[in-house]
Amino acid sequence: MIKRSLKNWSNVSSMQGMLFFVQRMDELLFHYSMDTYKAPTLNIKLLLREYLETIGQIKEGILKEKNEIPIFEEIVWCLENDRIAQKVIEVSKCEEFKKNNGSYDKDMKRKICQLFLDKLSGWIYLREIEKDLKNAIINDSKKQIDVYSRCFVRELTVLGYDSRYIFACLNRIFYAKKVNDISSLDKFFDCFESNKKTYTVYLTIHKELAKFSELLSPELPENSFCILEKDDIPKGIQKIDGYNVAEIKNINAYDEYSAYDMARNIIGLLDHFYSFFRHIEKSIYSNGFVKTEDNKLKFIKEPVSGIEKAKRTKSFEKSSIGAVDLFDKATMNYENLYKLSRVMEIHNMALAIRSPSNALLSLWSILELLLEKEENDNDRSRIFNIIDLIMPYLKNSYIEKLIANLLLDLQRWNKKELSTILSEIEVGETDIEKLFVFVALEKYEDNRKELYKKLATFPLLRFRIFSLNQQLKKKNDINRMLDEHEKKVRWHLHRIYRARNCIIHDGDEIRNIDNLVENLLSYVNIISERIIQKLGSGGAHYTVSDAIVEEALQVKEYVAASEKIKDINEDNFSMFLYHKA
Repeated sequence: MIKRSLKNWSNVSSMQGMLFFVQRMDELLFHYSMDTYKAPTLNIKLLLREYLETIGQIKEGILKEKNEIPIFEEIVWCLENDRIAQKVIEVSKCEEFKKNNGSYDKDMKRKICQLFLDKLSGWIYLREIEKDLKNAIINDSKKQIDVYSRCFVRELTVLGYDSRYIFACLNRIFYAKKVNDISSLDKFFDCFESNKKTYTVYLTIHKELAKFSELLSPELPENSFCILEKDDIPKGIQKIDGYNVAEIKNINAYDEYSAYDMARNIIGLLDHFYSFFRHIEKSIYSNGFVKTEDNKLKFIKEPVSGIEKAKRTKSFEKSSIGAVDLFDKATMNYENLYKLSRVMEIHNMALAIRSPSNALLSLWSILELLLEKEENDNDRSRIFNIIDLIMPYLKNSYIEKLIANLLLDLQRWNKKELSTILSEIEVGETDIEKLFVFVALEKYEDNRKELYKKLATFPLLRFRIFSLNQQLKKKNDINRMLDEHEKKVRWHLHRIYRARNCIIHDGDEIRNIDNLVENLLSYVNIISERIIQKLGSGGAHYTVSDAIVEEALQVKEYVAASEKIKDINEDNFSMFLYHKA
């Protein structure tokens, strides 16, 4: 979350709803936002498609029968919470579905999911989202704006718009131009018409790949592919020794970024075939150009991969200290040395892999290496065993992760103001502990109100603090939030596992593969770091297996301790922050 200049905005106080929308959209689309606050990976339409595809894969023997259960559960939950989808499908049908879906056989489930998907097809769902979103903005209903903004972004990408284009439109309409009233929102919505445009894409490719590509150009429609002579290369495109410029015409897409990716995939496919016989170090030069219908040439950067989004960067000093410390811990025990060295090897290999599918396979193998049980639990499916072992890590770290993210947001906003706030907190040893107390405890309500006044031009940060207070101020609220988080993560882990199986057994292209890789890398990082922390506090014989058992026990100990406590206070707050008795 970053506060941006509002120099082009007038009457900010009367446009709080729209300002919140713009700031929330900025966060939803930013590559390095915390995953909790990014645009969701799926919406109801994608879930319905995923269910129907999974049914097909079960019939083909690619997936086991149990794989349809978590997706259907997610569909039921998603539909219950999507008022706009209910309106489009018809509320009465959704109510019947909610009431009786448990009695449907598999064929009936399939037919109803197909019906719902057909009703949501086309642009009607997006237009209804726009209507309700605009009303929420006019009425400054921030909770609704938050919900509808998430729906809006994901549906745009489902229809075929690139998130980079959405972000570019946001910048152009709300930051580069004057913003005086609600008309700016209408101009923003107008950026997303339902008509595709025709683009020409220019990519710089290795001369050997260019020769190979020319052989296949007659196979492409309408002679749309050619290698340009030097004199034909448009002005502005750099000529690089050993490389040629490929022109790909007649690319139909909603925006220039989508057009670039489509052309990049065409060349990438040709590269796969050629590289099988002859490897070229850098066959396709980074970035490219797109010519729009009005003959304007636009420079397009390579999209940031899921791996890149989830990568952590630390200073040389911190990295060196961490590496030495980890090596010391690993060498105390042979089992630890073997497992951790393999984890590091696979982790580093995954970061270097260009293919997101292969990166996903590598990252999943880390989980199996670290977390696989030696015995089969009553013949339960392997995925259920692995998820049961993963969940304690993601649950135990979740609240601390939320507060750490808020701390960074406040630092970016105003370090001096944050320092003043934390200095007034009477309990807690670290900044994260003090901030958690500030957000959660009723005692600091007046302090929070004072902060809210100072955030008049940053409604997103104000909303975030208020929302976290609502989620963390009571024991039952905290536990409810954690249970909801666990439910969603379980569904997502099942999704990643299904993707892994489809890659291995069918080689299918996986929808939203970059998002899955980003999430999986984040999970692997959390688990690895927590295991390493525990190894540091254990004895010479303390193993990775011990760390896994201890993490699972931590959940059980928390539940038992939480039941004995009336509510959160200054004496027990750390138990809720760290999910640890």
